[in-house]
Amino acid sequence: MKHINGFNFLPFVVFILYAGLSFAGSGATLESLQSGFVNKITAGLGKYDLNIIADKKVDKKLYLKKSLPDLYIPGNEVAEYKEIFIRPKGESGYYHLGIVSLKYSTCDGAKKIFLKIKEQAKSKYFQNSKILIKYSIMHSDSSVFILYSETFMDSKVNEYIASVSH
Repeated sequence: MKHINGFNFLPFVVFILYAGLSFAGSGATLESLQSGFVNKITAGLGKYDLNIIADKKVDKKLYLKKSLPDLYIPGNEVAEYKEIFIRPKGESGYYHLGIVSLKYSTCDGAKKIFLKIKEQAKSKYFQNSKILIKYSIMHSDSSVFILYSETFMDSKVNEYIASVSH
């Protein structure tokens, strides 16, 4: 098994992004999406370990351009990401949400990119991947967000993604 920051991962983990293209509404941020996910998952959970990975040296735009070649992702936006892992104490399973935030200089710029992505998307799945990955794209203010999860089969994870995607 592979160990990443205290978590055990199966050698073959299925990644999937919740389906859909939608407007997140005004005010969504990387931090608010992270906080909402943590609050949703940990409500009534008891004790848990929280691990958040956000390496500013990693360029997620290259990964997105390879995985989503049909989507228009210009090179001048700021890209940030977070990988959120929540593991209940005493359990081997975990909850996961990945969020990529593409920040543009204006709200209109982000909305145009979002609409262009929505118009050009030929598939709801990542390409050039050995495993099936479904993605969800959202727009809020001057940002476009891409959400995905390794634990897509969990109802709490799906409920959270659906709640911010509509």
